[in-house]
Amino acid sequence: MTPKRWSVLAGSLVIAVIGGWLLRPTPEPQPIESPPEPTARPEAVAALGQLRDEYPDKIIAAYAPQELGWNPGLYSNMLNAINDHAASDVRVAVVGNPCNTNCLIAMNSAPDVPNDRFSAMTRLDQNRAQAQLAQRAGVATTSVTNTLIWGNHSATQVPDYKNTLIDGRSAAEVIADPRVEASQDAYRQQGEMLTQIRSMLADIHQTVQQFRQVKTQLSGRLTALRGQTGSEALVQQGEAIVKQLAAWEQQLIQPSQKTFQDVINFPNRLNAQLVYLAGQLDTNDPQPTAGCQQRLADLTAQWTTEKAALEKIVAGPIAQFNQAYRAAELPALIIPDSNDK
Repeated sequence: MTPKRWSVLAGSLVIAVIGGWLLRPTPEPQPIESPPEPTARPEAVAALGQLRDEYPDKIIAAYAPQELGWNPGLYSNMLNAINDHAASDVRVAVVGNPCNTNCLIAMNSAPDVPNDRFSAMTRLDQNRAQAQLAQRAGVATTSVTNTLIWGNHSATQVPDYKNTLIDGRSAAEVIADPRVEASQDAYRQQGEMLTQIRSMLADIHQTVQQFRQVKTQLSGRLTALRGQTGSEALVQQGEAIVKQLAAWEQQLIQPSQKTFQDVINFPNRLNAQLVYLAGQLDTNDPQPTAGCQQRLADLTAQWTTEKAALEKIVAGPIAQFNQAYRAAELPALIIPDSNDK
């Protein structure tokens, strides 16, 4: 089996490039003027020692700068070498804190290497978090996605449990919080209510988009009809429908809100109220309160009312407009009068 081709950035900013088949011959990095004596951290020494033992003839260079004040020079030299001479399937691992920051610097310092070839040492912590969550949930590690580690590889790191997904569902829904004493029925209720909210939001947004397309079609028809002899009544019908659809839409969303402060002047509508309710429900304590349950029932009833109102518009004014349009025997394409502007 061909060994993987890895570059390791370790220590404070230690760079070890596994070469030979990885790097084409390249000049030695230019020394920095009067740098302090490099000193590698223990974890960097261990990582480099393991690499030397495994690939004794492949280590091209290793640096362990001690002071950040002169790190950029050596870092830049090594990354320039990787950028200009690395094999097409090079991989770069960054070890040593702040490893996330160092990894970002490395990624931006070698712009010709794809971003997905760079990993920080927190990948180790990410793998550990995914493995533990998969074990708790009884699934394969491949089922655990969107796992993030905030902070660097240290005791201050924070694995992001809330945004992790297990088979597409929030990890908080799949795995019970050990700090909370709650029944499975409480988790079931929480999950069902959140699913209901998400489905309702999707239905609302899809319906709004659908009838925005209807308004666009109708507006185009009206533009063509204006000025056509005998089309005045039809134009009035169409304009009334556009206003009705706009008024209906404004019960569901608030198009006038452009910034977060606009809520002061333009009140939230049904979709925003549902999003807020989901935030109140999606907590580590799964038991839905009576207030949340009642609020969801109220919002569900409001959406049912709005759907009924839309059905009346479709069955009434829209159907009447279509019938009148067909009765007028208007062509599908209307060539405007040359005097029309």
